[in-house]
Amino acid sequence: MRKVRLDDLIGLKEYEQIRPRFRERIIAHKRARRVHLGPR
Repeated sequence: MRKVRLDDLIGLKEYEQIRPRFRERIIAHKRARRVHLGPR
């Protein structure tokens, strides 16, 4: 994994625009990794 560089960072305005899509992608990724162990 490479180190984060200063030019990798984005401004708040740009982040506000991409956040909904980014959040959906992360939630879908986490959902796929979930392991069901039985009824709760």
